[in-house]
Formats: sequence, structure tokens, C-alpha cells
Amino acid sequence: MKTNIIAIIIARMTSSRLPGKQMRLINDRPMMYHIVARLKKVKALDKIVLATTSKDENQELAEYVRKFGVETYFDDNENDVTGRIARAAQHFNATHIVTISGDCPLIHPDFIERGVLQLRQNAADYLYIDKSKYQCLHEGIGFYSTAAWLKLDQLSTTGHHKEHPGSVLFSYEERFQGVEIVPETVFQRHDFRMSVDTMADLDFMDYFYSDLQNGDIVDLYDVINLVDSKPYIKLLNNHVHQRGLTEKSRTVAFITHAGKEIGLGHLSRSIALSLELKESQSLKVVFCINDDLAAKEILKKNGFVFTTWSLETQRDTITKELLQPNSISAIVLDIKSDKGEWLDHWLKLIETIDLPKFAIDYLPDEGESAITSIIPTVCRRGLAANSGNKRTDVIWGRDYLLLNRRINFWRENKDIEKEGIVVTAGGSGQLADPLVKALSQISEAVKIKFVVGPFADRANFKTKLAGYGLKNCEVIFDPPDPYKVYSESQLAIATFGVTTYELIALGVPTVVIDALTPGDRNIVVFMAGKSVCINALAYSSNTEKFVNEIGYLMANQTVRAQLSQAGKSWIDGLGVERVAEIIMSKVSLDNIEDSEVLKKTHNFHAQS
Repeated sequence: MKTNIIAIIIARMTSSRLPGKQMRLINDRPMMYHIVARLKKVKALDKIVLATTSKDENQELAEYVRKFGVETYFDDNENDVTGRIARAAQHFNATHIVTISGDCPLIHPDFIERGVLQLRQNAADYLYIDKSKYQCLHEGIGFYSTAAWLKLDQLSTTGHHKEHPGSVLFSYEERFQGVEIVPETVFQRHDFRMSVDTMADLDFMDYFYSDLQNGDIVDLYDVINLVDSKPYIKLLNNHVHQRGLTEKSRTVAFITHAGKEIGLGHLSRSIALSLELKESQSLKVVFCINDDLAAKEILKKNGFVFTTWSLETQRDTITKELLQPNSISAIVLDIKSDKGEWLDHWLKLIETIDLPKFAIDYLPDEGESAITSIIPTVCRRGLAANSGNKRTDVIWGRDYLLLNRRINFWRENKDIEKEGIVVTAGGSGQLADPLVKALSQISEAVKIKFVVGPFADRANFKTKLAGYGLKNCEVIFDPPDPYKVYSESQLAIATFGVTTYELIALGVPTVVIDALTPGDRNIVVFMAGKSVCINALAYSSNTEKFVNEIGYLMANQTVRAQLSQAGKSWIDGLGVERVAEIIMSKVSLDNIEDSEVLKKTHNFHAQS
């Protein structure tokens, strides 16, 4: 009998944790490109098909794969994955199918080749890996006869069965003839993730492709060797929670703002916390952000759904339509405290909503317990008098600093070559004349990198540097990974803010040159007393002393090493984990516990 074996890629662009993930870039190419390129290496396949839904969002994906000779099949029912695969198999007259999850860019062509041959030779209904014997690195692949899959479709009588094909097979396992496929010994492990559900997973994959790709596909053997030689790579995404088949999700709403006057601090720490909730807790996140173009672009880049507000009427509408118990499970408010009108307005709008509420850097009056206040600071000097230790609605301290978890990867990276000085100019790119003048007096042998945020006047910034004859420098506007730039520097010069904490946690010796408020200045003095940074708040009145201090630090590796170690010990970079746990302790999940399906199912699952 002539066979017609097709690979069916199951994908749609409406992922709850990372919308549009199939078209997000890995080493400058969409993730779907890498999946298709790997399937093209499998000689036993007669055809590759993308099975998706007819929603408009998926048209971009379909048009893209057609460029590589991939057929497409559209289905109206978004939740009937089992039926979609069955109808696609019938449409293309397949005798056997290989189901491929559209979020696994490291599928192994040789394993798929072997699986197809084994399925055909044994006249099996499906292949399985016996997880009671060993773990397996391979994910997102399934091998079935079309006849068996059509029977699975007929047996899919519940929404759960239709959405999760693997659960159907487990429920009716005795009706099918399975044959075991044994993975090679090197793949009998499961100590790192092979699928992309979050931005952390995307970063993880991008690391491999950027390091290993040389014109062809990335070899999975090389990936394993790289992980084993550099185990810190797993810090990029080893915290990501794999959502169970029966696990329900909840949504947290973040209300925050950013802009030229406000800066990026509130948005960046809200993103750090929301990524933690999405990745380690599998929560959905929606942002309510002021109508700022740069802020919206940052949220898009990080894979967030958002709505905007600018006028009070719009804020009222958002509250009535979005911030309700039937659509979300908790609210996190991070509005700059000196924007009193904005802060008061939001507090009044959310106070009557019967949901867990959290506010960052907001200190409620004594006895006000409806809102849990989280104050990420390193000392009490910046707190008001009513922040007593006995208040259960106020949580504060350096253990709750909200820093992006990606910092943990860079602080453990042993392969960084450090060079020169990095100067962080903040989101607005404010660069004081005394600082530029002082930096122009530093030896031209020292390379200086300026990291500038999205609100900076770029032309004016470069003009100012040129005006002082500062030639030994590089200006990096809005870098995709600022932590990499920071980590590759021997010394940092910064204005106090969230970035200061990031630099200290990364172990970059940091000289703090400015702080906007008396409370912030007190914090800088306190940190300098703990020997985790250098206090240079008075540098503008004595630039000669400042230049000498920078020269001393650049020449003294021992002092820099002491600052680095002290900083990493003092700020451990785990604050987002602790705050996420606090939020989760108050959010009702009402989850159904994962059934035996997850524990025993030994076939591969294709996810929508």
C-alpha cells in the first residue's frame, strides 16, 4: 500500500502568554522558519502542512509558510485541535501523520525520520515513549496512523479531549495499538525546555541559534554539549512553569505609566514582575498604560497585551469594562507618587473592586488594609514615619527589589569579557554638562559606552558629546539587552534609580552621580556605607576629584572586585520571585489538579 505521510504543524497566533510567538525572531528569523527548516530535513515526509484557525491573526503565519512550500489548512473551531488535525489529514489524504507543535524550534529531524519509519514498518496506531523508564528531551512531536487519529476524533466528546488530543488517547488506550520508540541515550534527559511559551523561552532559544547556527539548522547534539559546558544558560528559562493540561489560568492587571518626565523605572519594574507572574506562575497579564508610543512599543516587544489611558473618562471606562472580578483576579498599581492626581484617581477607582490589590511604592494610611503595599527599597531612610514594622499591609526591603530575572543569567555568566565604563543616561537621556566635561578628561585608552533610553533627544545627545571632544565613546540607544552591555563593563556611572539596583545586582562596580529626591540621596549614602556602590553625588562641584576617583577605580582591579562581590551578595536578584509569591498567596486560582493524564501519558502531545 502506498503511503502518504504528512507533518501537520499545529499553530495559532493567539497564545495567552506570548501572542504571535511563531513569528517572533530567533537569530533574526521567525521561529516558524526554524521549525519548517528542520522538517525539510526529514526525507520520509511527503508533505508539510500548517493547520491553523481561520482567524485574521493567523493569515500572516499562513502567508509566511507558503513561501517555503508548506500547505495550509484553516479550521473555524479554535478549541477543537483534535478535529482540526483529523480534518487536515483527510483533506490531504494522509495515511500517517506526524503532529508538530508550532512552538518547538529544536525538533530533531533524525528522530522524526526514525519515528516515521518505525510507525510504517510496525503498522502501529501510534508511537510512544515510556516515561516510566526514562525522561526524554524531545517535545511537541506525535506519530499516528490517520485511521487511529480519526478514531480519536470520534472519541473526543468533551472540550478537554478536543483541546488536548493526548488526553483522549490516555482515556481509551486499550482501543489502540501502540509501539514504543526508544530515544537515543543522549536524549534520555529533560533538564531544559524545548518549547517556547514565554519571552524567557525565546531568549533561551535565541542564545543557541545565535551561538551555534552557521548557515544550516542548529544540531541538537551541539545544543546539549553547550548546555553541559555552560550550565548557567538554563537560568534564562528554568523558572518557566509548564502549564498542565487541566490547569486554569487567571489574569492580573497592571496599571502603570512611563514617559519623558516620568522615566522608565515604573514600567521596567512592572514588566519584571509581570514576566515573573507569566513565566513562573502561568498567569495572564494585561497592562493599562498611559498613551505613550515608546511605552507601548516596549510592551509589544515583551509580548504583553495592553490598553491605554490618557483622560479620566478613559480611565473610568477601563475600570468598568476591564478591572472587574469576572475578567481579572488581581490588580497591581505602580504610579509615581509625586503624580498625586493620577495616583489618587486610580486609587479611588479600584478601591471598590472586590479583588486583591497591590501598590508599588505607595504607603497607605494606618489601618488601610484593602491594598497591600510593596515598597522595594534598601533602607528605611526613604520611608515615611507611618511605615512601622508591625503593619501587615506594608511589605518593604531590598528582598523585594523588582529586577528582571534575566539579571540572574548575566551575573552567573563566566564567559564575559569586561571592558571600559558604561554610563546610564536614563530613559530621557539627561546628560549633565559637568559629567560630560569630566568624562572628556579620562584617558582615551578607556572605552566609554553611553546607554540611552527611548525618550532621549538622540541628535542633541550626540552633539553634546562632540561639543566636549569626547571621542573615546560609543552611544547605544535603547539596547535590546541592556544587562549584557552592563555586564561587559568594568565600571558603571549612573543616576540613582532602578538601573542602579540592576547594576549592583549584576556585580558591576557602580558610581552614583545623582539622585532626584532627598530620600533617594539618603539611600545612596546608605548603600555607599555598605560598600556596594561609590557615592559621587557631589562630583559636579569637584570634577577633578571625580576624574581621579574614576581613574583609581579603573586601575585597581581588587577594589572593583570587592565592590562587585559585595553588590551581588547584598542584592540577590530574587525580589520578583518573592513578590510574585505574595501576589499568588492572595489570588484564588480554583485550579483543577492535574490528573493522571499528565503523570502517565507516554505519547507525545501536539498543542494548539
